[in-house]
This record gives sequence, structure tokens and C-alpha cells, in this order.
Amino acid sequence: MVLSSLFYRVALISITAFTLANCYTRPSAESSATSPPKPTTEVSLSGSKKDRAKPYLGTFRLFLDNSFSMDGYVKKNTAYKQVLLELLNGANIDMGDMTVQVFAVNNLIYPLDYTGKSVAFVNQITPENKNWKQGSVYNSDLIQIFENALAEAKAGDITVVMSDCLYTGSNLDLAKQGMKGVFGLVSKKQPFKAAIYQFKAEFHGTYVYPDEKKTDYLDGQARPFYVWIMGSPVSVNTFLARVKPNVWPGYINAYVLSNQLTNHFYTISSLEQIGRYQTPSDNTIDYAELETGTNSFQFSVAAQLPTEIDATYLRDVRNYTVSNAKFRVEKVIPLAGYAPKTTFAATEFNRVRKTTANYLLLVRTTGLFADGAYNIRLINHIPNWVSQSHTAKLEESIQPTKTYALLPLLQGVTAGFTSTSLPPLADFSFHIEKNN
Repeated sequence: MVLSSLFYRVALISITAFTLANCYTRPSAESSATSPPKPTTEVSLSGSKKDRAKPYLGTFRLFLDNSFSMDGYVKKNTAYKQVLLELLNGANIDMGDMTVQVFAVNNLIYPLDYTGKSVAFVNQITPENKNWKQGSVYNSDLIQIFENALAEAKAGDITVVMSDCLYTGSNLDLAKQGMKGVFGLVSKKQPFKAAIYQFKAEFHGTYVYPDEKKTDYLDGQARPFYVWIMGSPVSVNTFLARVKPNVWPGYINAYVLSNQLTNHFYTISSLEQIGRYQTPSDNTIDYAELETGTNSFQFSVAAQLPTEIDATYLRDVRNYTVSNAKFRVEKVIPLAGYAPKTTFAATEFNRVRKTTANYLLLVRTTGLFADGAYNIRLINHIPNWVSQSHTAKLEESIQPTKTYALLPLLQGVTAGFTSTSLPPLADFSFHIEKNN
């Protein structure tokens, strides 16, 4: 198969107690996607009514991979369907009634009739629905799916692709180069951001191995699938802040890329200090002195780190750099649950928690250091979970935690964003003066 990607979609999650309505109306095969009606409230997953948010101008374009291998996700009321419902509710409710267009996608795109009734729409997505199974469901191309989805995206639009991202073919470098070409073309034209979420869900159906020569039937085994949320940084940031995919059922991991640095709030703090210093402004340290006897010096930065990034990534000090090699990020502490040890610290903590900061970065050095400007960066690179989820072995691709060719696919996406290195996820500048 050319640049194969019969996307054998298999992915879905430890299913939660969630049952959709039993009846639905099948959409017409000839109908095209329409904008949803504009009621003032809608029933959420929990059954309670949610007020609609302030409208966000733009189109929400959702592409659902309908390849044969995806049948195992939609055969029953799996967590895949619950995540789909979360996405539709997010566009309709949390984003204030965006214009929503939904497509089935394989080598071409096929508009689906979505009228704003999210539960009914999700219920009608089944392997038996001929309107759902349009196109080359037995011969889809993963690279083509993303190329189609991103081809007509406009400024302000949010483009979402749901797929298991299984690449069909033995030439993994071809997979990498294909994704590099697709994402490189988009990111060179405009500010662009992609948030890639890994979920798990139960799979009930036939799993086709990437070489298309062998199948196995799975009845409820958990498998990964992926939700790609893409668009301008402003659009994607707004959507992620309102819908919070990392709290949806079955969430496992995330990888976020952008060709544009997003500014985040930060302030120098006296919490956890070693030695002495004063902080006349958010990014200035004055009268810095080493601790007597240990020659150590430590200050903290209360910072708003991006919430769409996994906490394990944010707390790993290896993901931070300091422009002066004598300093290092010693520890990253969540402010939620932080307990100050002294009355002085409690006063400072009260100041910090009134801000939007969510983490405390402890920055330390041992020995003398020079006055001057410094910066701390939270670097962006492919997280470890991608390598752990990847396999290049056909026989391993059926395992519950594995996705065939995932690493080269995401290496290609990353390379498409930049030929050198990605902008940092966060960048905090500060100035130190000693004994002024």
C-alpha cells in the first residue's frame, strides 16, 4: 500500500459506566455537514445542564477515521464514543456554540449530517451504518488523512482528527517523511499548534496487523487511540483551557507542539530560599548572598506552566535548562497542596497563590556566580511515552499499550514544525544583582 496507512484503528479505553441513548435516526447519505442549532443548554455526560460559554468565532472541523480497523471502537458504547461526545459537547457548550462540521475520512473526506444533537449522532456511528462506512475503508492512507484534514483549515478554525494512528507498511522512514511534509507545509504558512492526546479504550472487533496479512479478533482488550487538536495557538489554547482533554476518561499522555512561544506568568519568590535575597520586581533578584557555611544559593520561581502538558513531564528537572551553567533547576513542586513551613513563608505563599502560578521551580547553585541576566526554559522534545508506546515489530502491534510506527510518525511531525528545535514550552527571564 502506498505510504500505507490502513490505519488500523484500534484504541479504546477502560470503559466507564456510560450508556448512550438506544435509539437514533440515521442521517441521509446525500446530506452535508450543517451548523448545529443554538439552544441555550444541553445535557452533559453527567446528566446535568451546563450553561453555554461565550461564543468563540471559528469552525470546529472534526475528522473521524472510519477505516475497517476502527470498527472495534464503535461496535459498542466504548470510551472512544465517550471521548467523541466530549469533543462535540466541547464545541457546542464550552466553546459557546461553534459552527461544527463532522467528516468521515480515509483517502477522501465525507461530510456527515451533524445537527447539534450529540448523543444521537454518536449513537448512530456503528459498523452497520452505511452512511458511516463511506469511501476506501479497507485501503486508507494515514498521511493522506492528515493532509485532507488540514488542507482547508482557516485562521480561527479548530481541526480535530480521531484515529488509532497505525501506519501500514514496512518503510518507517517513509512514514516519517510523509508526516514531515504535511505538517511542515502548514506550520510554515502560519502560527500553528498541535496537541496530540493518547487515550485507551476497549476494542471489540477484528484487529488487522500492519502488513495486512494477519488478523485477530479482540473482545474488550484495551488499545490506544489518538485525538489530534490543531489550529492557531490562540484557537487551540482557548479550546484546551475550556474543555481540558487530559481529564477525559481513558486519558494517558499528551504531546504538544507549536511554532510559536506562548508567554506564561511567573514571579520570583522567596519560598524555599537558601541564602538571602530581595525581590523588588517579578523578575529581579537584588542583594543576593550565598548561605554561610555551604556556599549555596537557591531561589524559586512561581510559574504558570502549561496545563495541557503531563505533570510528569513538567516535574522532570531534566526538561529544564538555565542559561548559566552554574545554576540548575533542582526541583519542581506543584503549588496545589503546598504547605509553607514558617509564618514568613505562609505570607509569601498567600501572595503567590493569588496569582495564576501553578508550580514552584527551585533554582540552585553552589559557589560564586556573576551578576547579570538569566533565563530558565522548559524545553520541548518528544516525551518518553512516545518511545514506550512505539513498536516496529508487527507481532507486538496488537499489544494493549503499543502503536506500530508511532515514533517515526511523531518524529516526522516534530521535524515538520522546525528544522532546528521547537520553541520552549515556557521561558522565564530574570536578573540577579549581588550586594548592590
